[in-house]
Amino acid sequence: MTDLEISRELENEKKINFLKENLVGIEKWLNDENISEISLNQDGKIYLDIKGKGRIDSEKTLSKVDGENIIKLVAAFSGKQITEETPIISASLPDGSRFEGLMHQVTNFSPVFSIRKHTTEVIPLEKFVETNFMTNEQKEYIEQAIIDKKNILVVGGTSSGKTTFLNACLDKLKDSEDRISVIEEVRELKCEAKNINFFTSTETVSYRDILRSNMRLNPDRIILGELRTGGETIELLKAWNSGHSGGLATIHANSTLAGLKKVEQYIDEVTVKSQHYLIVEAINVVVNIVRDGTRRYIKEIAEVVAYDKENDTYILNKK
Repeated sequence: MTDLEISRELENEKKINFLKENLVGIEKWLNDENISEISLNQDGKIYLDIKGKGRIDSEKTLSKVDGENIIKLVAAFSGKQITEETPIISASLPDGSRFEGLMHQVTNFSPVFSIRKHTTEVIPLEKFVETNFMTNEQKEYIEQAIIDKKNILVVGGTSSGKTTFLNACLDKLKDSEDRISVIEEVRELKCEAKNINFFTSTETVSYRDILRSNMRLNPDRIILGELRTGGETIELLKAWNSGHSGGLATIHANSTLAGLKKVEQYIDEVTVKSQHYLIVEAINVVVNIVRDGTRRYIKEIAEVVAYDKENDTYILNKK
């Protein structure tokens, strides 16, 4: 590690400690590794998402003033403003945790926020078998799909474990000789491969901008944290379908078919021409992860075989 890298790491650590010390009322939960999410409701109640237990009422409350101060502090720390005209803030804390805060009129003048904590731990696929997240057969199928450079779409609801699973898949690429590009909105994905670059979108540089630029960087594999709009969706599928195979991406949906339909919806935002066959050609495998209470697991793995135009659906080979 160079002197500059050490200096940056120390500076980042100072920022993390400063924030944790000044986020009054929630600092103890920020330091608790068993807590993955902290949420404040309008009534001042604080809910916690605890590993292995799910979401619980902390039985603690935060005053309106303290809640507003936390949102304002994060906004200021992120170089943003929270005003009546801009009452919503989406930000990343220095440790990679995601922060979403709302106040003023949109929340009836009672602050609301959620902090999804960043985890530094990468759980290997083998561990997922031990915890019944997946079967051994599913693990072996996914490992082979990664080796065979299949394009994999990970589908699931909020907090279902998509990012954690994606990191486990990326862990399988740590010895790869492929040139890999990882594109995210917030830095959450990890991979120790030698030939790898990480890119983060900004308010002025979109996923689509980065994807287009990446075509001139000639990556072998393209990993995209989460599909959210039509622009990046169609660019990613075109890239996956033109020599940059072996990619991974996630999307919010509750089932395999719903995930493919959502891809359709996103693409329809930017083109009037049907792209069903691009979807079939570009997305080889869909992994559907669900959250049932405190349990997270792979509900289904399916290969995308074809598009049935007559019935407006996709033909899947469920594994």
